[in-house]
Parts: sequence; structure tokens; C-alpha cells
Amino acid sequence: MREFIAAGCLFIGGWCLLSGVRAVVLGLLSHRWPEANGIIRNAKVVTSRNSEGDEVSRQEIEYKYSVNGRVYRGTRLRFGLPRRLSWTNQPSPVFRRGQSVTIFHSNSRPAVSVLRKGVSPFVFITLTTGGAIVLAGIRLLS
Repeated sequence: MREFIAAGCLFIGGWCLLSGVRAVVLGLLSHRWPEANGIIRNAKVVTSRNSEGDEVSRQEIEYKYSVNGRVYRGTRLRFGLPRRLSWTNQPSPVFRRGQSVTIFHSNSRPAVSVLRKGVSPFVFITLTTGGAIVLAGIRLLS
């Protein structure tokens, strides 16, 4: 039974580490990506209450852009910022439907895009959590 738990820890922790590393790499690469003109197709503010009862919100967006005559769509604001961690207590929306925006896209895979270059600091939560879970799995195997 202990081996199954260890394997689960290694799998889940490894997945967290790999997704964090991927976000960091793509975020760093995004500083050199070409720009494309885009437009916000959908932008809505979702509100909820946090554990302290305060109202918090996040913006869900969808944008479209064109590269070499082909139309793409995206929803990513920044690398390393999971949607579940993007809640804020600031009520004003950042993007509006129909707004023109600059999209940054990968040279080799134009479907990989982002609205903000770089990496969110939240990626370090993913990396730290993944590392701790992997270490727990390794300790279970020892």
C-alpha cells in the first residue's frame, strides 16, 4: 500500500513540477515572441466569496488573433497563473469585449499565445508544492 501512495505522490508531484517548469520556460521565451493584433471576443467578471466572506472576482477572457492568415483563439493571460489562483478583490475589469489587444505568440506554434509576457509569481507555488510532494513520495519509498 505504501508503494501505491508513493507512486501517486511521485506522479502528482512530477506533474506539478513539469507544468511549473513548462510555464517558466514558455514565460521566459514569451519575451522574444512576435506580436499579433487581436481582439477580445468574450470578457466576463465572475464573482465569489473567499473563506473570510469577502467578495472576490476574476476575469475570464477569450481573444482571437491572426498569424499568416490563420485565425487562432486563446484564453491565457500569463504563464504560471492558474485560473483558480487569479481571484482578486479589485472589482474593475481589465479587458472589455471588442477591445483591441496585442497578443504574443510562439514562433513555432502560433496557437500558443499570451496577453502578458513573462511568468506569474504564482508559478513558484506550483513548483514548491510539486517538489514537496515528490520528496514525500521518495521518503515513502525509503
